[in-house]
Amino acid sequence: RKYRAGELPDVRSVTPAALLDPLAALALRDAATASALLSALTHAALTADDRAAAAGRKRGRDEQQGGGGGGGGGFSDTATAGGVTTGTGPLRRKVRDALSALLPVAAADQTLAAWVLDSVAADPAAPLAARAVQRTAFDGGCLAGGIIALEAHTLYLQGLEAASSSGSFNAHKQPPSAKRQRNNSGRGSDGDKGPE
Repeated sequence: RKYRAGELPDVRSVTPAALLDPLAALALRDAATASALLSALTHAALTADDRAAAAGRKRGRDEQQGGGGGGGGGFSDTATAGGVTTGTGPLRRKVRDALSALLPVAAADQTLAAWVLDSVAADPAAPLAARAVQRTAFDGGCLAGGIIALEAHTLYLQGLEAASSSGSFNAHKQPPSAKRQRNNSGRGSDGDKGPE
């Protein structure tokens, strides 16, 4: 591998494979690392998808205001409601579909179950099968993860209901579920095991 000379690292020549291959090898040896890596990659990909969709919507609005006529119809809707992404971009839809399909069978592996429940809690605007979350939490030994996923979804729905009944919706106000998730994100998975 060749690098350009200079004070800063030559990041242009580093391929994604050069970063992901060593992480994948580490993930094969350690389940906790695999779960953390999958969560980080999923979050990064969804964030990039949401930003691209938001930029597309902004570009579409700018074209409409400028008389360009382009409505930005090919871009996804990834609005933020109360600090929670409610987007339906192509990647977010695929991730939601994959999580829905994986949720009923994730209990076979506790690390997988913990990751799926964490991902469900991170996207409370997604449609949720409460019974599937309950079964995965109980059978996978991840009761705390199941409780947080159900609570995040319930609080999100309550926030929407309250906002629609009051008629005033503050897009910058963060719901309690998002605050709790941020506060608990540094905790380990030891609290995820059910009673023995």
